[in-house]
Amino acid sequence: MHPGYGSGFAWESLDGRRVCRIAAYRPGSIDDPSSSIEEYHKWAIDHVLRFEKVFVPQLVSVATQLTMLLSGEKWSDCASVSD
Repeated sequence: MHPGYGSGFAWESLDGRRVCRIAAYRPGSIDDPSSSIEEYHKWAIDHVLRFEKVFVPQLVSVATQLTMLLSGEKWSDCASVSD
């Protein structure tokens, strides 16, 4: 769980691959009544927005640090970029 995200999410290794999946799950089915489907949509939108708020700044920071490192800058010059 990430403090800025709120509810838990799953970090899943994908067998035979060099990638992982970060996911949030909730029970439900496409065959549920339309009122439930509307609630699922609201839940999904809320989770996407929270996910973006938490992870996009971290990804931008990592991308910036990698760009700096690949351009030949020292690690100490990159350390201040993390926030």
